[in-house]
Amino acid sequence: MADKEVEATYTEEPSKYPVFVQELMDRFKAVERKLTENKYQMDAELKRTQERLEASYTKQRDLDGQKLIVHFLEVLDNLDWALSHATESADSFHSGVRLVADLFRKKLQQLGVVLVPLKDKPYDPEFAQAIFAQEVDKPELHGIVLQEHVTCYAIDATIIRPGQVVVGKKREVSNGSG
Repeated sequence: MADKEVEATYTEEPSKYPVFVQELMDRFKAVERKLTENKYQMDAELKRTQERLEASYTKQRDLDGQKLIVHFLEVLDNLDWALSHATESADSFHSGVRLVADLFRKKLQQLGVVLVPLKDKPYDPEFAQAIFAQEVDKPELHGIVLQEHVTCYAIDATIIRPGQVVVGKKREVSNGSG
């Protein structure tokens, strides 16, 4: 027991301030610690908010860019259409339109636009709208994209414009009764 008394006597140092002043100083230090903690929490929350706003801004900028690009895809479609319907006698016209279309494709690729090929692949409604179902004799062509009328484009695995396609449909076999 004597050890405990000795230990208790030496653990508490006598304060050089009166008790009420020491209590005020202790309270002040506790408030100061709390304010410092709050400051760190607020700084962390401010940083998280800035990161969220930057991410939101980047996402909105990307969406705005995608909306802009969709308008240009129609121009490219028309250039491709003109190329496919140009006569071979108009070589200079054909070459000029080809140059413009190729440049346009290159610029779109630089913006991250990629063509999503659909022809000869299984139809997927996430990538295209089926505008027609064409009967096919071969069962392996059932559900396969036979033609692309409008090309599908994506940016960063996000479809910015779905394609429009013709899909193979198994021919109904009539039983001859009727």
